[in-house]
Amino acid sequence: MASIVVRTSSDGLAFMAREWLPAGVLYLRTEEAAEPGAERTVQIVLPDGREASLVGRVAEVTRDARGCRIELRLNRDSMNAMSLALIHAAVGPENLPSPIMGRADEVEALATFPDGGVDAGSILETSEPFEIMREAEEQEDAVAKATIAPRAAPEPRGRRIPAPPPPPVPAPRIPPPPTRPLAPPARQAPPPPPVRPVAPPQQPPAPKAPRGAHSRVAQQSKLMAKQLEMAFAEIAAMGLKGERRRSATLRRAADLLRPIDRAELLADLLPRVLLILPASGPAERRELENDLCEMLPRRALIQACLELAKHAPEKAGSGQDVESRLDAATHVVAATAALHMKTLDPEMLELLQALAGQGAALAQRAPPAVQEWIASAAYLRSTRREAEAALAPLETLRTQDRYATELVAAERAMSILRQERRWAPLAPIVELLVRHRDGPPGAFDERRWLAAGALERFFSGNVPADLVRAFTEAGAQMRDDLGRVLMAEGDRAPVMLLEILKRSSDAAMRKAAAPLLASQAQAARRAIVAGLVDPEAEWFVVCNLLALLGEIGKDADLPAISIYREHAHDQVRRAALEALAALGGKRAEAALLKGLDDRSRIVQCRALLLLGQIRSTSGMTLGYVRDLLKDVEAPDEDEDLVCVAIEALARIGNIQMPDRGGTAEELLVKTLERTRRSGLAKMLHGTAGGLWSRVPVRKALAGALGRIGLERAEEILKKIAYDDDDPIQKEAEQAIFQIADRRKTEHGLE
Repeated sequence: MASIVVRTSSDGLAFMAREWLPAGVLYLRTEEAAEPGAERTVQIVLPDGREASLVGRVAEVTRDARGCRIELRLNRDSMNAMSLALIHAAVGPENLPSPIMGRADEVEALATFPDGGVDAGSILETSEPFEIMREAEEQEDAVAKATIAPRAAPEPRGRRIPAPPPPPVPAPRIPPPPTRPLAPPARQAPPPPPVRPVAPPQQPPAPKAPRGAHSRVAQQSKLMAKQLEMAFAEIAAMGLKGERRRSATLRRAADLLRPIDRAELLADLLPRVLLILPASGPAERRELENDLCEMLPRRALIQACLELAKHAPEKAGSGQDVESRLDAATHVVAATAALHMKTLDPEMLELLQALAGQGAALAQRAPPAVQEWIASAAYLRSTRREAEAALAPLETLRTQDRYATELVAAERAMSILRQERRWAPLAPIVELLVRHRDGPPGAFDERRWLAAGALERFFSGNVPADLVRAFTEAGAQMRDDLGRVLMAEGDRAPVMLLEILKRSSDAAMRKAAAPLLASQAQAARRAIVAGLVDPEAEWFVVCNLLALLGEIGKDADLPAISIYREHAHDQVRRAALEALAALGGKRAEAALLKGLDDRSRIVQCRALLLLGQIRSTSGMTLGYVRDLLKDVEAPDEDEDLVCVAIEALARIGNIQMPDRGGTAEELLVKTLERTRRSGLAKMLHGTAGGLWSRVPVRKALAGALGRIGLERAEEILKKIAYDDDDPIQKEAEQAIFQIADRRKTEHGLE
């Protein structure tokens, strides 16, 4: 393997160590050419005569009028600590600002080579040769050129020119001891110390960063930016256009930035990279910046932006480039905020709050949309609990001016949360303003009208209609939070909501809207009654309005509901009975009993079930149920009515039946025994068994006994549970467990 001897001055060695060695490359000039891929040993003769050995492989050879230029890629293993120490000793730390050299720790000294840290080698593979050397050639007076000659043969061992001996170090001068007097002078009493005022205790100084840490980060950032600039120049020389050029540019930049996990380094490097991004205009530059931020790890990017928000103004320095550096830092922060601020996670909220405080210089340069988020950062949260904690200081403000200032930020937060459909953190802000508007005045009288004005501005325009539409599209939990927001609007929201509810068959949405409608019951009742008296209202609209009136109506509305018991449509009659039961309770018993004689089986079943819901103990109700269960010859079409009767009796409870008919439990047990015999007869003799052998009827009986049965019920249920051929075996087992749990509860057992 051929060797090359390099003799250079101290300035040339310092330039080589500062610009080339951190990137793992040397640029040499020689008279003889070398084949690409060949290995070469470089013996760098230091000014004091010692040599530092480096091994590399020829990457590229370029001929010109002055000879051959060789780009030599150094082998990482050759960058041993001894060679670095020799170069460091020859150059001196004052001439070597790079954080890579001049370190005793070998790991940190080699941190930026291809096998560790930033992959500098991969970036230099397609860089323009001798780009780094151009600066040295332009400053020949300041930087000495490396004089390179081929080494013909290795020198014999022992003939190396010894280094000149170091100059003798003079011995330190020891001062003579002081002359001691023969006798000590007489002691005198010391004068009293002067009385000094006691200084207040000072706060301990803030911990400082390690000396030179910022300069090392800046130097490493500068080197990486220069490498990336060379890569961009190579891409431009390739002649790539359009999307291919854009993709190559972003890939090179992301490859350099993605492995960096130090927030300080990434924060210092990102603005430099943005300044050198090749773009044809501002629009393309913004697109490149946004796409580059999307390609970087989210957490590292946010931490770097947090570092920029805290320290970018002070690091920008002074001079002509301070504005461009601040603009580049602002673009990084704005692009990151636009990508991730809608998540409202703790890291993003910390960044927004830092921009509102220490990073005000960057916030002023941000786009208006990002500025709006920054201004409202104090009250932007992602959950209800976090929002309530953030609002706590607003309750304790004592002055009108401070309250008005904070209210501006709260209003901006309300607007953003509404646009982002974040109802959980929005509801506490609205509820707080409602308390301030409707509650006691607090520390100052103006708080009421300030809160009222904020709510009026929030609900202005089409906001109520937008919120009502969101209510109909949201899930159960979101509807609860959104309903709290709509309650603060007034009487417009319930009327708008009724226009949607009266044409919707969503019972869950109607139930969720009940508290909202009840909060504005007067306006809601007027709108419902107006819809009921409309002669052109469809039957399903009347059904929905009756259901809503049953939820929020008053006793005075019972006569208006009773009118619809005689409606031509059976679903309207059913809805009228449901509204009467919901609003009147047991007072609707007479109307429900009349419903048992309705011509529609749907109305009959609903009336019987509602009688069980209001726990009717009327003789007519119990007699109707008893007659149904004792009808051995009941037709098959009565199956739904029989099942409803069993369910109604289970809701009423284990009470005494009329005409000495025993208890409800005894009636159900006898009926279940009869159904079991019917099932057995069907199995043995092939008879149909009638209605009572049907599985739905027997399941209803077993379930009812589980809810109200005792010892007698357990006996029949155990017989069924032990019968593997019985189709309701599982229901019987569940009923037995229900009886056991109820018995434990009644006796206070765990």
